[in-house]
Amino acid sequence: MNTSHRIPERAVIKIGTDSITPKVIEALAAQMAEIRQQVSGLILVSSGAMQYGRLDQGATKHPAETVADKKFFASVGQPKLMAAYAKAFQKHGISVAQGLVTWDDFDSRKRRKQVNEVWQRSLTAKRKTILVVNENDFTADDEIAGFRDNDHLAQEVAELIHANEVLFLSKTNGVRRNVKDPRSRIAVVEHGDEQWKNWVGESTSGNGKGGMRNKCQTAADLADHGIDVVIAGANIRNVASRILLHGEAIGTHFLPKQR
Repeated sequence: MNTSHRIPERAVIKIGTDSITPKVIEALAAQMAEIRQQVSGLILVSSGAMQYGRLDQGATKHPAETVADKKFFASVGQPKLMAAYAKAFQKHGISVAQGLVTWDDFDSRKRRKQVNEVWQRSLTAKRKTILVVNENDFTADDEIAGFRDNDHLAQEVAELIHANEVLFLSKTNGVRRNVKDPRSRIAVVEHGDEQWKNWVGESTSGNGKGGMRNKCQTAADLADHGIDVVIAGANIRNVASRILLHGEAIGTHFLPKQR
């Protein structure tokens, strides 16, 4: 345990498509139930709708997918993804609220206010509730075309609610100097240090739209806004609780600009 660690008042957890499995969802729900006891302002940004849809339809991601294909898979998969979260959180006495947004919702001051008001309302719900946010791929084609990803969405959400910390859960435990060597993990990135660009390539994730380079750039942008950011492996036991509640040195920590 890091005795100097300050538990954040508001935090965003983002999990990527390639990290989502039934086992991970169950574990994440249990951890978020624990975290929610001390962090009232907690939001989950979750990818995975398209992949759930592909699995339902017996399809796999491939370069020939059209925008219509992706919209269809997202529309099939989103209710299945939310059902998985609802079932997992129900075991801990927590309801889930679905927040499907587009980038227009963050471009408009009025819409930003509305999104924030719904989140604020979830904090005062009679039954403890976690807001699960995802892009509304069905109605927005810019996102599907690859101009944005859910790492950037997590950034928008974090800045909207004035989060103190953002946790990105991915397949790998943080940033590595050598992607094939877990021992080459970079534990800390000082604010303003861009050496990570020397080690992180441009590739995207297998089933999602983002990748480690996008994740690192988003982390650096968040750090510029004074927000702590950690990139860590989703499969590590109790990873979210250990980082957000105890400040354990797991993954890669992007240190924020001092406010």
